[in-house]
Amino acid sequence: MGPLSIIFQGAVTHKSRLCRDVIENIASTRRHFPEDEIILSTWKLSAPLHQQLQDSLKTLQVVIIESEDPGPLVYQEKETRWVTNINRMIVSSRQGIYQATHTNVVKLRTDSRLYNRNIAYLLRHRSEEEQLYPREPAYSLFRQRIINSNLFARNARGYMPYLFHPGDILLAGSKQDLFALFDIPLADESIFEVCFCFSIFSLMRYVPEQYLWVKYIEKVTGVSEFPGNRFTSEKLKKASERFYINNFVPYSCEALGFLWNKHSRVYKNKGLSSVYTTEDWIKLHHQRPFTGNDVLSLSQKAGSVWIFILRTILWIKFFPLHISFIRRLAIKLFSRRT
Repeated sequence: MGPLSIIFQGAVTHKSRLCRDVIENIASTRRHFPEDEIILSTWKLSAPLHQQLQDSLKTLQVVIIESEDPGPLVYQEKETRWVTNINRMIVSSRQGIYQATHTNVVKLRTDSRLYNRNIAYLLRHRSEEEQLYPREPAYSLFRQRIINSNLFARNARGYMPYLFHPGDILLAGSKQDLFALFDIPLADESIFEVCFCFSIFSLMRYVPEQYLWVKYIEKVTGVSEFPGNRFTSEKLKKASERFYINNFVPYSCEALGFLWNKHSRVYKNKGLSSVYTTEDWIKLHHQRPFTGNDVLSLSQKAGSVWIFILRTILWIKFFPLHISFIRRLAIKLFSRRT
């Protein structure tokens, strides 16, 4: 397979100082990938910070890329603000992948790391996986499936059924495929929309993972497959599933040898039961189209009831947010993007 290009994408500073955790994440990954290319793709730094970053990484043989900062997008509701860094992710990921010199690339965040070589093994055996699980040509948009950390790879039939929502925390595959995925137009303020759809509440028509995937599908097919988070239907669920299983394969963090502390520290590991597992993916691949006449097993019926209960709890939780004053208060109290 040859060496990999490992791209760390994202911020390198915290409160205007160089973040030592970023340096440690890169150093830890380098210990397990001594012969592979490591790229750090961030945005423009001041001269002192740039020099400090270079000095900190000089023994680790890291290529540093500093792009022009496209800045955040800001949702404004009266005095309340909510920020997304979607364009920063797109620009820094695209530039890092573009400058990779190897055929296979791994894209992760600067606040994460690889702690073993599992990802190299999985990339090396992708051809065998393609033979075991052949793809539908009409839904296959990459040369090969992209390996996907299942963190935030939402199950279309789970209790948080965001559609067209692959995870973006770690992606691995061919340079050509990954570059194409991020080679999309930047988002603008039209991405913001207050969306309620039973157990879903979002301030965005597409959250970043959805925007990336929906816009890529539109670029390749010319069709806008998903109108946004206010909409759901059986047809949309099936399309979401078929596009996902033909273009991505999910793995747990443990299977990938991947660590992202923020999921446990900030998100408290919420939503783990709402994402695709590798086993879910395999079952979905073999599943025949649902006709409405299928006889469900007792365990399947129990699972469906449990998901409905969880979705109902979320609906109750989100119902007060229909009131704009309460919504603004909740954003102030609970938003992690301030």
